Amino acid sequence: MNQQHYRVVISYNGSDYFGWQDLGDGGEKPTVQFEVLQALRKISKYAQCVVAGASRTDA
Repeated sequence: MNQQHYRVVISYNGSDYFGWQDLGDGGEKPTVQFEVLQALRKISKYAQCVVAGASRTDA
């Protein structure tokens, strides 16, 4: 299967999350990365999606 790459720009209010990075706990403590991956899996129909994040915190 060919890999497909997409660029997605998002912004969010992270006050209800435990940071960006997936904690590997199956979503017990929700993180932004976990929610983004769940949404991508749902809309893409792929079981495995990879997300690379980059941010600026000095804005």
